[in-house]
Amino acid sequence: MILWIVGMSGAGKTTIGRQLHTQWKKQAPNTVLVDGDDMRAIFAHNHSPANYTVAGRRENAERIVELCLWLDRQGINVVCCILCIFDDILLKNRELFSNYFEIFVTAPMKILEQRDVKNIYKPARRGEMRNVVGIDIPFSPPKQPDMVIDNSTADLHMHAVADDILRQIDPKHTHEESQYSYAEGDRLTERNTYFYTPFAGASFIKAWKKNRQHLLAAEAASVPKPSPAAALDDGGWETKLLLEHLLATADQKNRLREKLLQKFEVTKRIFTAYNSDLRPIDGKAYHDLSLYLRWAEVLEAAYTNHSGKLPYLNALLKAMDILIAHHEQLSANLRGRLARLVQREYFHLAVVAARVEVTL
Repeated sequence: MILWIVGMSGAGKTTIGRQLHTQWKKQAPNTVLVDGDDMRAIFAHNHSPANYTVAGRRENAERIVELCLWLDRQGINVVCCILCIFDDILLKNRELFSNYFEIFVTAPMKILEQRDVKNIYKPARRGEMRNVVGIDIPFSPPKQPDMVIDNSTADLHMHAVADDILRQIDPKHTHEESQYSYAEGDRLTERNTYFYTPFAGASFIKAWKKNRQHLLAAEAASVPKPSPAAALDDGGWETKLLLEHLLATADQKNRLREKLLQKFEVTKRIFTAYNSDLRPIDGKAYHDLSLYLRWAEVLEAAYTNHSGKLPYLNALLKAMDILIAHHEQLSANLRGRLARLVQREYFHLAVVAARVEVTL
């Protein structure tokens, strides 16, 4: 079956598609995700302005249709996320595929421009960029979508949306208890955006708690004491040494800590080395999980020492999601330290929850 998710940039089609793929794959392992931007990257169809003209977009769309058809003929389910502006392709899809379900994710142009997740709308409005759908390339909503999702507000819960879609294509599908998907999969490569994440109440808290308890049940909570501060190179920062310095000064105000916090919130990554402006020296060197663990320890210590400054807790939760998604790759020692952090994370959230009369 082909689930074809179409929408403009910033509408949330890929966010919905990834969640849908995660949930559907649990029931049907023969399920894959095809994303329009990924396909452009694979076929080097994203290097020239000509790739984004109407003709270039048609070439990319037709290539994706052919790939989906090839997968469909092998009995593989496909979640396809694409900005498709061609009515004839959408119409032909219904004839090509063995089973086809079309989803239109929509939001007002004003909202899309506020989000501007790819930084294309603002330059296009200024006349600095061409071939932007919705600005100088018209977008025509699908004529016959099987389902329309309005993602104009921040209260859309992706797990529930995916459940609704699965019930549409399979009436026998039963509602799955809300799960915490932010700590699943490869969160180093496929970074959490948290862009559309709302507060989803008790069910979300319950899912988060279950996710953390699962790790605690498997790991012993032991952790060595932090190492003392180490000297830093004036020409830049080896991240391991930088984090030791930040941990040793967690009870003090620290401009570097604040700057690294800002960088992490944007990238959701910790790189192995930074220059003096805290820009990564190697943009591909972000896979050292021990650095994420030390960064989480820095954040927890800073939150404890600075009267519950929420940006630290917010970043701690995101770092923990990455670590738990990859916890099986950690050594026994690092897993023990992670387990201690889970306990501290739970303590801090329990205090925050009590303030708003929510019980963990």
